[in-house]
Amino acid sequence: MSEELLFANALKSSKAFNLIKNDFSLGLGNAYLIISQDDEAVQSFFRLIACAVECDQHNSACLECDSCLQVLHYNYPDVKFFNQEKTPIKAEVMRAYLEESRKAPVIIKENRTPHVLIFIERLDLTSERVMNFLLKSLEEPPEGVSFFLGTANENGVLETIKSRCRKVYLDIFSDDVILEELKSLNVPDETAEIAVACADGQLGKARKIALSEDYNESYKLVVNLLTKMQKSTDIVFMSNIFDRYNKKSESNMEILNIMSIMLRDVMIYKNNPSELRDGPIKEDIKKVAASFSASAAEHAIMAVNDAKRKLYSPGCNPQAIADSLLFSILEAKHLWR
Repeated sequence: MSEELLFANALKSSKAFNLIKNDFSLGLGNAYLIISQDDEAVQSFFRLIACAVECDQHNSACLECDSCLQVLHYNYPDVKFFNQEKTPIKAEVMRAYLEESRKAPVIIKENRTPHVLIFIERLDLTSERVMNFLLKSLEEPPEGVSFFLGTANENGVLETIKSRCRKVYLDIFSDDVILEELKSLNVPDETAEIAVACADGQLGKARKIALSEDYNESYKLVVNLLTKMQKSTDIVFMSNIFDRYNKKSESNMEILNIMSIMLRDVMIYKNNPSELRDGPIKEDIKKVAASFSASAAEHAIMAVNDAKRKLYSPGCNPQAIADSLLFSILEAKHLWR
C-alpha cells in the first residue's frame, strides 16, 4: 500500500472531518457510521481520521510525522483497516475483526488517552446475521475503542447498529474543490473538466473518470449524438452506440449516465445559464441545448432512466434498447419544442 493519501486537502476541509475532529477534545465516541457512495473517498477519509487521532502534532493530521507515516503505511499497531476489498464480510472474518478490537492499546503517549481504532468499509454488503456479531460489541464496547463503519447504503445497515452510531455524511464536494484535487494529480484540464461535470460531487468518481481511457471517448460520443440527431434517418447511423460495448454492460450504463448528466445540465442551462461553470463543458451544453427545450430534456431523461432499467433485465438486447431510446429522445425533441 502507498503512503499517499488521496484527496487530503478536500477531506481535511470537509464538514464531516471537522465534525469528528470536534470530538477529539471531548473524547471519541464508541462508533461512527460514515455514509457515502464514494468508496475511494471513504477509504482516504478513514486514513485521515486515523492520522488525526494518532498525529504527533496533536491531532493535526500533518501526514508527515512518524505516527502519521505509520498509519499511512498500514503499520500503526493500534489502527486496523478492514474490508478494503469492499466485499461481503464472512462470519469468521467479522469475529477476527472483533478479536482485534479487544486487544489492549500498544502505543502509550504522554498526555494522550490510549486508543484503538477499528475501520470497517462497506458494512452494508454484509448479511444481517454477521452484522449481529458486530452489534454485540457496539452494545458493550471495549474500553478505549472506536469503530468507524463505512456504508454506501444507509438502509443496508441494521437499525440496531445505526442507533448505536453517530451518523456522519461525507460531503458532496463542489466543482471547484474536485477540480483542484484533479489538478494536483496532474490530470489535463479538459479531462478534469469532463470528470468534474460527471462526478456528482464525488471525489473518487471524478478520479476514476479522469483515469478512464474510454470515458472521454464516451463523453464525446454522447455530445455528438445529442447534438446531431435531428431526424429519424439519423438513428440508423447512431443506433450502434452500444455496439462497442455489447458485452460490457458497465460501459453501456456509463453512456446512459453521461446522457442523464448532460440532459440535466441542459435543463439547468435553459433556466439559468450562469449556474454552469464557464469552459469547454458549458460550450458542449450550449450546443446540445440548441435542439432541446427544458421540457424535451426532462422527457429525454425519463427515456434514459427507462433504458437503464431495461439494461439491468436478464437477457436484455442492448441494440433494441438503443433503438428505442434514440426514438424516444428524438420524439421528445419534436413534441416539446
